[in-house]
Amino acid sequence: MIKRMRRQFIAIAMGSMGLVLAILITVLNVANYIQIGKQADQRLDLLADNHGVFPDHMMIRMEDRRGMWEDGANPATGNLEDGKAPSTGNPEDGMAPGSGKEFSDKKSLFHQWFTEDLGAETPFDTRYFTVTVDGEGNVIASNLDYIASVTQEEAEAYVAKVRKEGSSRGYESTYRYVVSNQSDGIMYLFVDCTKDLQSFRNFLLASISICVLSLLVVFILIYIFSKWVVKPMAESYEKQKRFITDASHEIKTPLTIIDANCEVLEMMEGENEWTQSIRKQMKRLASLTEKLVMLSRMDEEGAKLEMNDFNLTEALSDTIQTFESVAEAKGRILEVELEENVSYHGNEGMIRQMCSLLVDNALKYTPEGGKISITLKSNGRNRLLYFINDAEDLTIGNYDVLFERFYRRDASRSSQTGGHGIGLSVVASIVAAHKGKIRARSEDGKKMEFKVVL
Repeated sequence: MIKRMRRQFIAIAMGSMGLVLAILITVLNVANYIQIGKQADQRLDLLADNHGVFPDHMMIRMEDRRGMWEDGANPATGNLEDGKAPSTGNPEDGMAPGSGKEFSDKKSLFHQWFTEDLGAETPFDTRYFTVTVDGEGNVIASNLDYIASVTQEEAEAYVAKVRKEGSSRGYESTYRYVVSNQSDGIMYLFVDCTKDLQSFRNFLLASISICVLSLLVVFILIYIFSKWVVKPMAESYEKQKRFITDASHEIKTPLTIIDANCEVLEMMEGENEWTQSIRKQMKRLASLTEKLVMLSRMDEEGAKLEMNDFNLTEALSDTIQTFESVAEAKGRILEVELEENVSYHGNEGMIRQMCSLLVDNALKYTPEGGKISITLKSNGRNRLLYFINDAEDLTIGNYDVLFERFYRRDASRSSQTGGHGIGLSVVASIVAAHKGKIRARSEDGKKMEFKVVL
């Protein structure tokens, strides 16, 4: 039991950690992917608005800027050597060649466009191409000047695929595209996102690797420290089991003495209501002691039951027959429907005791004149057992709480039914030892159903 609790603790801790890490890397990678698309769309929209090229005032030619620096000119303030402005003016605009005002205006516009979302080098590191088609899909123009890895045929093939998909924006291979209606036709603009997507894949693999490594480290730590976490509980549980076992053995001696004294009294005075009450309470105490010892043994770590093939139908039939006279004496109707020759691999003694406890429980809580129905069916590899009895004033729902130790549905009826609230716990332990399932429920508030799947 302690090992099972430790495994459950580790599983819950690892599951929680894995869930948090999975959510974290998912959010980060999705945000990263969305950002890649957003940046590509900004470039595409800018190109689409300017007929497939970056605006002229943003395309300060590299050779012009290079020439300025080679001449010793500072683009912002003029010549570094003589303090004169660079010769970049345009006579048509009314600017003196040495004024430097034209360059300053261009520089301001340049930063206005790119400082916020896109980098200043965007026009120079963007690899893109455009293809313009007419209404019938015939290519009327293309621009491959800003990309070297795409031929005219490949560009037209990309356009054909996009036209077939019918989407106005998306990805085609490693290219982000947008479809823009221009005055001379329909323009298809493609921006190369190979580097961005490769970075995304690298980040994704790195984040997954880090997540797996983190889980492994956490698992090792939890596995080591979980022993310390469950140690106090294990010690308490061991003391409890030892107490139950020792107390059970100690109780047997006084019970034997009381039984012997009761027999002497009956021999001397004759049997009477007092001696009958003594014997009745002795049986209850002996039954409780036996069940506690059984629960303690079944809870022991590594305890194994001797499993054999046996006829389940015959075992249940023999067990139920012992209750027929009791049911008749108490005014209960016992209906049995067992499928013939059903075999099972398990501990026959435990299965017989399970059946006995369930029938005994049904007899205790079935009102006089009520019916108890017991059914056995085979369903593939499973064996289905149903114990259904009439009851009074039940709450509709699930009754799995009945399998908790010392739980009583109605404590006021304890003296009437003679139970201890531990019989169903023994049943649940037997079913669990056979890797089966048991469920208790009431669908109409008038019948209680116990379903056992073996």
